[in-house]
Amino acid sequence: DISPNMIGGCKPFRRTFEEQIDMVSSFDWVDTDALETIPAIVREVLSPENGWNRPERTEALSKLMESRVRSLGYHLRR
Repeated sequence: DISPNMIGGCKPFRRTFEEQIDMVSSFDWVDTDALETIPAIVREVLSPENGWNRPERTEALSKLMESRVRSLGYHLRR
């Protein structure tokens, strides 16, 4: 199962997404407006209508991306 709060293995550097993000020295290159569109893009690309996933899997993946975008947004504001 995929959960936005899951602590899955991140490779190749650190155990969690947050630990990996802490390694980044500059976020100047990040387009924050584009980040906000990622969950919708995931929903569109991986939608069952496009033949990719079951609806619950597509929703789980988009929620995971929302969680990652939120986490990255937190780091950008620090």
